[in-house]
Amino acid sequence: MRVILISGAGGNFTAGNDLADFLDKPPMDESAPLYRFIEGFARLQKPFVAAVEGVAIRRWHHDAAALRPGYAGSGARFALPFANLG
Repeated sequence: MRVILISGAGGNFTAGNDLADFLDKPPMDESAPLYRFIEGFARLQKPFVAAVEGVAIRRWHHDAAALRPGYAGSGARFALPFANLG
């Protein structure tokens, strides 16, 4: 394998977190699944590319952009629901 391709299914990339679950069990330290997921990608020895098409909600597009390059199709839509929560 030379590269890892991360893409969505059904015309969307990611729906984001379940906000009720996130508020009930916020990530408090490095053992939280969110942190382990991001750290896992940061440690990959193989390059990965995020191919975004459709909806990409919440933090995935930030993490992917910070770690590796990504590409967005003409139908990609990014949303940050945090702004509406404040």
